[in-house]
Amino acid sequence: MGDNYISAKIMLPRGGTMVKGRVAARKRDRDGNPVGLANSNPILDTHLYVVHFDDGDQTELTANMTAESLYSQCDPNGHEYILLDEIVDHRRTDSAIKLAEQKVVCANGRTYLRRPTIAWQLCCQWKFILLGASC
Repeated sequence: MGDNYISAKIMLPRGGTMVKGRVAARKRDRDGNPVGLANSNPILDTHLYVVHFDDGDQTELTANMTAESLYSQCDPNGHEYILLDEIVDHRRTDSAIKLAEQKVVCANGRTYLRRPTIAWQLCCQWKFILLGASC
């Protein structure tokens, strides 16, 4: 209870790529006691955590490595750095404006084209960029 790392989603390097993992639990010894000592400074915190990956694999990380991974993927406002790698596919829904409906004539006689994008759906591939801890 009260452990901010439990259930955190982190990105870790594995096999030359970055993969998503989730901090599942604290590592425990054979008597069921948590491994490591707590400290408010993440550098001095020696807790061990079990991280589960989407492919079913798991690994153990220290609190320091967990904190570094968490803080390296966010800006000072707590937003993640996730960049668009490429648009893989797209489609137009039935509610999209037809070409003939794009032209709009104002009361003063001026014409312009509407460019709504709400009826388009994009399938995107995201690129995760891990930067130095700044949060």
